[in-house]
Amino acid sequence: MGHKYRMVEVVLDSASSAVVANMEMIPIDTDSPEHVHAGKPPALRMAACFPYGAGGILTSESRTLAPTGSAGNGKSPAADRGWPAQLRQAAGLAMVLGWLICPGCGKPMAAAKPVKGPRIVSTVPAATRILVQIGAANRLVGVSPYDRPALPPGERKLPVVGDFLHMDYEMLLRVRPTALVIQMVRSRIPPHLITFTERHHIRLINLHLTTLRQLYRSAAVLGTLADHAHAAQQRVALLKRKLDAISRRYAAHLRRVVLIINPSPIMVVGAHNFLNRLMELAGAVNAAAPLGAGYPIIDRETLLRLAPQVLLIAAPGQPPQRDPTDPRLARWQRLPIPAVQQHRVFLVTAENFEIPSLAVARQVRLLGRLIHQTGRPARQALTKGQR
Repeated sequence: MGHKYRMVEVVLDSASSAVVANMEMIPIDTDSPEHVHAGKPPALRMAACFPYGAGGILTSESRTLAPTGSAGNGKSPAADRGWPAQLRQAAGLAMVLGWLICPGCGKPMAAAKPVKGPRIVSTVPAATRILVQIGAANRLVGVSPYDRPALPPGERKLPVVGDFLHMDYEMLLRVRPTALVIQMVRSRIPPHLITFTERHHIRLINLHLTTLRQLYRSAAVLGTLADHAHAAQQRVALLKRKLDAISRRYAAHLRRVVLIINPSPIMVVGAHNFLNRLMELAGAVNAAAPLGAGYPIIDRETLLRLAPQVLLIAAPGQPPQRDPTDPRLARWQRLPIPAVQQHRVFLVTAENFEIPSLAVARQVRLLGRLIHQTGRPARQALTKGQR
């Protein structure tokens, strides 16, 4: 009782003596799991359930079905004589398969991190950074594969639970969260994830971080979730003051800018999104905004028509741009646009540049240096990642 099991199903076809293994997960507390069988009707089906980490077979059962080609009465003398040997073969194969596919069998289960208060799993890099920035990193008990560099040194061994594409349900159970943070379009949330979190009393928090306003709201939600509501309010208020000051600095010196976030096909920052707002705060008129919301894909001719005065190419995590002759810019330097003529074509190599967090004032400040070439040389700007 209370264990999680992996189903190992061995199917023997009496006509061909073939042995086929079919495996599936049995959810906790499910009395009658559904099993899917492909191919011919089996003569015998044997199922063995293996508890995670228990190191052995807990239960097994066998059911006699009509052999292939029988009259359907469930009896076949010829088949009956061969079933004892087949049972032994099936049981042996089931045990071997159970050991092979049961991760951690025979090993002690890792203890969950002790946390007083909310226990949060974040599969959203932006949410993880916000929790760190409001001083709630100690509430985290699991993260995504991309989060460890952003964590404080003492938290960098947190288990990886999943991301927007994959969820490790076994690990999710091990870390015993009270809340799971995701970022998905509502219609694309896997039904099993909803059922799983409801069954295990895990609060499912689906954030939206498409715009700057949503960043502020998400920070408030995460602050309340982590019992750090006041710290979140303070950080959001401080961020707003910083962004207002930067915006006023560049308000009288606007330039037409295109920010390319993918070089092939050419994908640019359009209207009504997080990066578009950062560009505007940094004194840019987003030349691609009229193309529509989100991140439109354009061709070379459209880029020429946009005629940007500054062309930025996102290259997060890459080595810094050395000078205008950097070979990574060669494709863009041949374009007949004002940005090339004015030597304002730059790589944006800051790590995590595209991730919303409460440190975006740094991103806006560095964007302003690139767009307006103030302070440090522009080629040195946007080379350090935000935390």
